[in-house]
Amino acid sequence: MDIIISFYNDSIGPFLPKEIFLIILSTIPFIELRGGMIAASLLKIPYLQAVLLCLAGNTIPIPFVLVLGRRILQLLKRNQTTAFIGKAIEDKVAMKSAMVKKYEFMGLFFFVGIPIPGSGIWSGSLIASLLDFSVKRAVCAQVMGLILCISIMSFLTYVFPNLFF
Repeated sequence: MDIIISFYNDSIGPFLPKEIFLIILSTIPFIELRGGMIAASLLKIPYLQAVLLCLAGNTIPIPFVLVLGRRILQLLKRNQTTAFIGKAIEDKVAMKSAMVKKYEFMGLFFFVGIPIPGSGIWSGSLIASLLDFSVKRAVCAQVMGLILCISIMSFLTYVFPNLFF
């Protein structure tokens, strides 16, 4: 994360407000809300503002991945050049989808809500798309998951460091 903060401070910081940077950072797969909250604390963004910016950024991909995720994977797999990418993504998602498949709504909620590597909005949306969740049900589970995730990340990035450091 220090590399990302250094990159921001050294190159784009003078041109891009840190709030916009945080929204963009929170939309990136694998970084998402978890990385956004860490970056916000390192950039000294006030807590409430950080929460709102990270949530805003992290919710942007939900409708696109839910609606277009399956179609994009199908297009990738049809083309000989990109078929291996589509297959690799599909296999990775299938591996992670067992809990969601078994527990459905609550599985998706916890998959998005517990901040561990490889889980989050991007993966959760793609899993929901591949498992034919209704958009309404998937969005509801993911928003609830984001609330859990933001609670955990708030403690880890804003509360815990202030208690002990």
